[in-house]
Amino acid sequence: MDTDFEGLETFAANQPNAGRFGPNVAAAVVKPLNGGIQNGTPWTGGSRDPDRRRDMSLTPLCSCSEQIGYRVWTRCERGVEEEWKIKLTNTIPLLTCERIIQAGLENVGVDSVFWIEIGAGHFVNLFTQPDVVPLNMIRDHEEELRDTCLYDSANMHYLRIFLENSVDMALHRKISPLLRIGDGGPAFWSLVKMTLQGAETSKLIRHKAIIKETKLVDFPGYDVSKYHEVVLPLLNACNEANHLLLNVGPKVNENHMGPRSIGYMAILSNYAGEQANLHDSQRQFDRLIPQMD
Repeated sequence: MDTDFEGLETFAANQPNAGRFGPNVAAAVVKPLNGGIQNGTPWTGGSRDPDRRRDMSLTPLCSCSEQIGYRVWTRCERGVEEEWKIKLTNTIPLLTCERIIQAGLENVGVDSVFWIEIGAGHFVNLFTQPDVVPLNMIRDHEEELRDTCLYDSANMHYLRIFLENSVDMALHRKISPLLRIGDGGPAFWSLVKMTLQGAETSKLIRHKAIIKETKLVDFPGYDVSKYHEVVLPLLNACNEANHLLLNVGPKVNENHMGPRSIGYMAILSNYAGEQANLHDSQRQFDRLIPQMD
């Protein structure tokens, strides 16, 4: 079936707050506050920090023209591919998903609205630092951008559409009660991160409890391999989150107690001696992993 590109373009231009691609914008050739004009066409994207501004658009999709308006709208409606979506229970590192999402936002030129000025001339990116200011200040930031730039107002809407389609349904349901109808992308992202942080903290607390309480004697026949299958992934997850158990090395070595053979006890005693000379959890972890190999 043929795609009705003209209909899609009209649909995109008529979406709420989607004035970025309206015909009046193109006719007036108004320079965006966060972007520029290239070959007579406005474009958006990049940092709002004067020292970091882009000189040209990152991709053709950053252009604010009617001709590509439908492409940006449909691109935002897709979000990221399913395997890169952020899930309430992520199976891959969150940072990996975030990088894919951030690149997608930059490629369609809606990332500028994440930049907020805190203090005279000091700009921070609310995508990478969503907790630098409280949610009410993020909402005030959004209102200010809507009042001062038509392009930013439109990008706020496009950004939220992209982000809504880059998280799974379970996470969306979790944050829905906290969302306001007028929230733009930065507020949506702040709520996503707050929700994930709470879930991640709870998960890490459970991980640490399992590491602390699980012992080799819990496994029939003192099966060291099975024991390591349980605790190693949890140790690595806590390390990646900089949330290691206090005295993790000595504790895990202690939990290896069980077999009474002279050889096993000698190795365990040697490992315990090495750990006793390490006085912070990170160094203990770095030595523990090869000990458990």
